[in-house]
Amino acid sequence: MARLIPKINPDEIENSGERMLAKSLISQLGAEVEVYHSFRWLAENERGTLDEGVLLSSAKRFKGLEADAVVILCAPPEEEDELMEQYVARSRAKHVLVVIEVGE
Repeated sequence: MARLIPKINPDEIENSGERMLAKSLISQLGAEVEVYHSFRWLAENERGTLDEGVLLSSAKRFKGLEADAVVILCAPPEEEDELMEQYVARSRAKHVLVVIEVGE
C-alpha cells in the first residue's frame, strides 16, 4: 500500500473527489510510492518540488504549474466554467496526458 504524505487519514481530506481518489491510489499503488496530497507540504519541503511520486490535486490548485505526466479523472463538462477548468487541467502536462472520463 502506498503512503499518503502528509501522514493523515484519507478521511480527513475535505474535497470528496480528492478523498475518493486518495483512497483508491494508496490502496492500489505499491508501498514504495508516495502520494502527496498537499501543495502546503511541497511548499514547506526543503526542495519545494516533487521528483518522484504522485501529487493529488484539484485543477484549480494546479493552475499555473506543470508536470511531466498528468492523469485527469473527470466527468463530461456540463457548464462553461467546468469546460474551462478541464482546459486548465489538460494544459498542465509537459509530456504525457491521460484523461479518464467517468459518468454518462
